[in-house]
Amino acid sequence: MSQEKNKSFSQSSTKSIIPSIIKGSVAMVVGQSLWAVVIAYLFKKEFALNLLVPSLKSFILEENIPFVVLALLAAFQWMVMPSWTVSSRLAYGGYNFNSPRLSQRQLKGSFERLQSAYENAIETYPSIISAILVAKYNQIPVQIQVNLSLLYLALRTIWFVAYMINLPAVRGITFNLANWSMLYLFLFSTIINFEEHFNYLTGFLSF
Repeated sequence: MSQEKNKSFSQSSTKSIIPSIIKGSVAMVVGQSLWAVVIAYLFKKEFALNLLVPSLKSFILEENIPFVVLALLAAFQWMVMPSWTVSSRLAYGGYNFNSPRLSQRQLKGSFERLQSAYENAIETYPSIISAILVAKYNQIPVQIQVNLSLLYLALRTIWFVAYMINLPAVRGITFNLANWSMLYLFLFSTIINFEEHFNYLTGFLSF
């Protein structure tokens, strides 16, 4: 009897989860397509190049700007944010040097968001390193490398601020947009004639 109940429960669970998976997949495709178009628009309009590069070029070679982006992210993630997370735990209720992860799990509110932002930043850093190095290795045009890496830096900065002041919608949007900035670096680097295909597919964005 119990086996029949388990079997019927398993079948009903399978039937109910499949539509959810389909709906979730459709929503993901639509959402990611939207973020891809938004980044393509920002890329084609060269907002990052026009706003940031002129001031940077006075003391940094343009081809080195992507590596400066990596250096800024590394300095913030491995020097600034750790001191903030430790200070927040000390302020919240003490830092247990013998079991630091236990004190992490006890954090709440803005202290918890700071810790989560720090962990997310560390987790995503290897991906942007890979994207920039692959683009450099494949000799992608410098302006493409600079444009997308600066877009990534700007969006991750907004993401961090949104995380800290608890703006979930802004945080989610900028997180996805930053990921597409990084993904486009991979696409330009690995797909033959991707720039030509990209310009053809995004011709409608030239307004």
